[in-house]
Amino acid sequence: MRIDILGNVCAVSILALAGSPAFAASVWDDFPAPPESRVQIVSDYMMRNNLPQSIRKFTSSRSVDDVVAFYMKQWEATGISKPLLSQVDGQKVVSRGSKENFMTVQVSPDSKGGSSGYMSVIYLSKFNGDGPKPGEGITMPDSTVVMTDNRSDDGPKSSRLVVLQNGHSVDFNMRFFRSSFRFGGWMEAGNLTLKDRSSASMTFRRGVDEVNVVITNKAAESGVTGVMLNYVTPK
Repeated sequence: MRIDILGNVCAVSILALAGSPAFAASVWDDFPAPPESRVQIVSDYMMRNNLPQSIRKFTSSRSVDDVVAFYMKQWEATGISKPLLSQVDGQKVVSRGSKENFMTVQVSPDSKGGSSGYMSVIYLSKFNGDGPKPGEGITMPDSTVVMTDNRSDDGPKSSRLVVLQNGHSVDFNMRFFRSSFRFGGWMEAGNLTLKDRSSASMTFRRGVDEVNVVITNKAAESGVTGVMLNYVTPK
């Protein structure tokens, strides 16, 4: 399991096409799409660690360098703050912050000589310090760190995506979360474990609610195991 800089787990697709709040719509007016691109909404409104966030996905016939140059020029011209360029897992990332928002473009090459990636806005001015704490309500093993806790109410379902890290084995985490969910009244609906024990997944249901658990430790020498909990509740 790899987490990108937008706070998403790459193996998970969150499809949400509901209308965005007014403050979100106005920000996107100032966040142009890359040249020669097609854009689709991933989520117009989700909560990431008590911060509202919007994400859009794009594909462009222009190269990665062209997309990066486009945003560097656009954001340097605003004079609000100097854009930053970095590289994460082979992807180029351009970001720009202000007191109100933090904008990020993550772009990588595609197989046709063009590029694809994500545009993200985190609404810093809308921080809700009184909201639920990341990981709140989830029983987890000792020494577990909450990497991100995203909530979304877009579309016909509410979802919550929580990513954890700890130093326990895949088998230990599997036993722990299976016991925890069963104690909470969840019924196990399925599971899968790779032969080398490097990854496992489980699905639990309680009424109409469902949670998918993915546990992985592809690089055992790192001593770090990732746990992804994806809760889905129909509205």
